[in-house]
Amino acid sequence: MRLFRQPFSTLIPLALVATLAAHAPLERAEPPSRLCGFQSTRVGSRPLAADFAAMATWGARLVRLQVWPVYEARSRQQALWEAWPGLLTTVVGEVQAAGAAGLKVIIDLHEPPLMGVDGQTAAAWHHPDMAPNLNRLWGDLARALKPFGALIYGYDLLNEPLDRGQMPKAPREWRPLAVQVLTIIRAIDPQVWLIYESGPGGMCWGLEGLEPLPDARVIYSPHYYSPHAFTHQGISTVAGTDLQQAMLKVDLHYPGTIGGQVWDAEAHRRTMAPILAFQRKHRVPILIGEFSVIRWAPGTSGEDWLRDVTGLFAEYGWSWCYHAFREFHGWSLEHDGAMWVKGQPDPAPSPVTTARARVIRERLVEQ
Repeated sequence: MRLFRQPFSTLIPLALVATLAAHAPLERAEPPSRLCGFQSTRVGSRPLAADFAAMATWGARLVRLQVWPVYEARSRQQALWEAWPGLLTTVVGEVQAAGAAGLKVIIDLHEPPLMGVDGQTAAAWHHPDMAPNLNRLWGDLARALKPFGALIYGYDLLNEPLDRGQMPKAPREWRPLAVQVLTIIRAIDPQVWLIYESGPGGMCWGLEGLEPLPDARVIYSPHYYSPHAFTHQGISTVAGTDLQQAMLKVDLHYPGTIGGQVWDAEAHRRTMAPILAFQRKHRVPILIGEFSVIRWAPGTSGEDWLRDVTGLFAEYGWSWCYHAFREFHGWSLEHDGAMWVKGQPDPAPSPVTTARARVIRERLVEQ
């Protein structure tokens, strides 16, 4: 099978995209089945086939497979397109391995395909290679994976699109770029579902006032970590964001008052309201592409948070992927709740099933 051919165009002018989109059929498509599972990525060179099989034993039916073209190129000390053929071949093999385990696959482009540019700044969104690289990458993926269409749940066009200079709004450049990519993919595969994250980042408010993409087979996908001060406590600091003081604040309980606001199941319901409103207004499927809580949230806080948010996901009929399976141990359901600080040795998995794992296993079995 020939995996690589030059796309019919690596850059479609926006005026032409608008013309094509205006004539695109918008007949409502039957929504995909509600499926739930895990997010996954390779750690080093470790193959994922064993992970896929393990996910299936939990009851997972879906895996969101991260694709990191820039990271892969840097790890190989190669240029982006020099490393890309090898990564594409790997992705095809991983899709087949996931299918063999009984999982449907989301292909998640987890970073902008630009080397040497901060993907969360205006420099990336205005970079002359942004559109050509996105179009080429997705054209190659669509051609390579079309023979395995039965295994694909959807193509997640870009993970957490963000320009910190445009916060709290989503990047204004993203939707026109996504329509370009959509046009490229549709010329190759008219049937595959596309997954659109509106931004900013994984936040849900980017859906407020969003004009849906001009295509009937699109799944809309926010992420859910609210409130970040709780879910990310003791894990990371990001200057200029709500995570700036995360490392300094630990022992935050849920349910409880966090950042001056009472957080419980009803608070989540209010926070998720823009997602539900968008879903009902436009009658589109929703995927919560990521959600998680750090494992050392105190007492029963982690399991309580997971139970509440997944209960609402089920009530609203949303598919989801837990972040993440056998990646960083801080998000691991297989590790206990002992506090960990960067620089300490990585802990071993717990010899007993954690309470957080029981929540997710129960929800997976219920889907």
